[in-house]
Order: sequence, then C-alpha cells, then structure tokens
Amino acid sequence: MSKRNRAARIPRWMRERKPPPYPLAFQHFVERMPPTTCCPFHQEEHRRLLEAVQAPAAWCVLCGELGTWRGGWRPTATPPPVPTPCRDSVNEADLAVYYDLCEHCQQLPGTPAQVDSLMRQRQEALSGSEAAKLNCLLRQPQPCLLCGVFPADYNAIFKPDKPELYGGQRSKVRLMGYALCRTCLALPNVTLHVEGKLMADLAGRRN
Repeated sequence: MSKRNRAARIPRWMRERKPPPYPLAFQHFVERMPPTTCCPFHQEEHRRLLEAVQAPAAWCVLCGELGTWRGGWRPTATPPPVPTPCRDSVNEADLAVYYDLCEHCQQLPGTPAQVDSLMRQRQEALSGSEAAKLNCLLRQPQPCLLCGVFPADYNAIFKPDKPELYGGQRSKVRLMGYALCRTCLALPNVTLHVEGKLMADLAGRRN
C-alpha cells in the first residue's frame, strides 16, 4: 500500500493531531484496522492496541480517579509517530504501555512530562520477571477484593511504599494484584479500603 493510500485511511482529525470528534472515535478506528501480518512484533503490537481500546476504564495513572482517556507510552526519546521496524521476536521492553487519565489530568499542560517520568521510573524499578508478573496480574480474571463478586470489572496493582509491611523486603519492589467491581470502585476512600483489606488478608494468612 502506498503512503498516499495509507494516509487516506487515517482520519483527518488524527493526521492533524486534533481531539477525537466523539469519545469512541479512536476505538472505532482501531477496530476497523485490518490485522497486522508482517512480523511477530507488529502482530503483538496490534493485538495489544485492540485489547487496550476495548478494555473498560481504569484508574487515572496520576491521581487515582476513574479514567476517561486512554493513552500509550513507548520507551523511546523519539517524538511520535515512532517508526518501528519489523522484528522476528517480541521484546516486552519495546512494546507500548497503555494507561488511563481522568478528564482533569488529561487537560493539564504538564501531564505528558509527568506520565513520561512516571513510566520511566516504573520501567527502571521493574526487572524482566517483575514486568511479566505485572502483565499476568492485570490480565487474570479475579473476584472483587471488597465484595467478592466474580469477575470484577477492573484489575489493578498495589505497590506499597513500605513493602516490608506487606510481606516483602525493604529494598525490593512488592507488587500485589487485586480487582474491584464498579460498585466498590465508587466507594468513598476506596484506596484506604483496599489497603486495609490487603493488610487484613495478609495477616490472616500469617496466623
């Protein structure tokens, strides 16, 4: 396909880097894209992009409120669009990471820099095995941590500032997966409820 034909398939609002004309515009664009078959790397990229646009809203990566916008971050200093040559293998570190933002954080001028800094901190903090564990925890269906309904609507990760209080070691990253239903997610002070339940469950296993 020629560059002119490819450009014609991309909506004008995307080519001009304008906001989408309606909330599901980008999702509909991705769902209409033909499957990628050129190489294993781009096949996996396409699969994850489709999975990301169809997943329910998660928490804002910056403030913890329910997200209304989903974005993708790639570990590179090259400004978008980022060229990615075909590859015979898939390296987790080269794939885009998707995140959610609430309406307020999405509109702040400093948000792109904050997101980039946060993602790089996470990338540096996680080893290859920890990154694989993180992906597994986020994809595995789980019951709601607070009420027990299965399957819950949202998977999440708790990374305690003091891992030794949650069964980890002081100098190592501790990741704890959990899930919440829509009702429990809307509870006041839901973060405190989550931390308390994780601590109580951990104490129960110790006794």
